[in-house]
Amino acid sequence: MTELASLVSHARDIGSPMLFPGSQGGEHLSDGTISNEVRTLSAELMRAGRIHRPFKYADLRRTIETTLASLGVSKDVRAQIQSHGLSGIQTRHYDRYDYINEKRNALLLWEHFLESLLN
Repeated sequence: MTELASLVSHARDIGSPMLFPGSQGGEHLSDGTISNEVRTLSAELMRAGRIHRPFKYADLRRTIETTLASLGVSKDVRAQIQSHGLSGIQTRHYDRYDYINEKRNALLLWEHFLESLLN
């Protein structure tokens, strides 16, 4: 939780509404920036012998999606969290609900899952 508090504090300090703010004011980090960081992390873990195969950003997203499904999170809520499939007539024109409670509950499940890996 300390890491999250630090990220929130940093975002507030620079006046960004984003948890992972980009270099341009209110913008979020680009997928390219995140992919580069994940590639770097993967390479460092490989060099240190902590992993045996490199991984990509898409691998992390797939793992999160699959694990959330196994935890009972609906496909619609997973799409909201990962911003998948949020197009179409219904979403663009009719569904204005922000799904904040559902996303929060799903992310709390994810947090508990991650904590269980540490124990």
